[in-house]
Amino acid sequence: MPRENRRTGWWGRSSRERNMTVWVQQGKVFLWRYREGVSNYPGGHLTADVAGCQSLEELLTKFVDTPRNRQAMVRVTRPTEDVLSVPNNRGGKAKWSSPEELQIEMLAESANPVEWRFQPKGFRFQLVAGKGKLLELRDAIRGIPRGKGDFAIGPEDDSPESAAWEDMCLWIWWMPRV
Repeated sequence: MPRENRRTGWWGRSSRERNMTVWVQQGKVFLWRYREGVSNYPGGHLTADVAGCQSLEELLTKFVDTPRNRQAMVRVTRPTEDVLSVPNNRGGKAKWSSPEELQIEMLAESANPVEWRFQPKGFRFQLVAGKGKLLELRDAIRGIPRGKGDFAIGPEDDSPESAAWEDMCLWIWWMPRV
């Protein structure tokens, strides 16, 4: 009888498939949502240190290279004053909240490749995305260590979720130079 792999939650997979799903997070991933000054800073906000970027890139690559429904939890580090100084909402002093974790789910190939739903779910944020949007997110994360940021990823204009774009978008920010 197959046993559960407690790290990934995948049951009865071959050793090759288990190796493709094992992922151990490295580095720091910062994720937050503003509670004030929201009109200019809607949605979620994400940055990561170099190790966190490499780790997220590895995870998203595993997702898109093995096209089936996937899910992973990412530990979130509360943003520091230095991190919050990059978007500079109200001089870095705007009130914000941060989840404990980010749940990422990829929809299988048969699903809409540009699906994007990013929303708070209790003590975590949840991102449900198709392969195309996860590739877009992976490319954005690759740019963080090179100082790329100040742009958002969200639902496509013609999607049902586009009406809630400001709530579902995820802003990407570079890490501050400390």
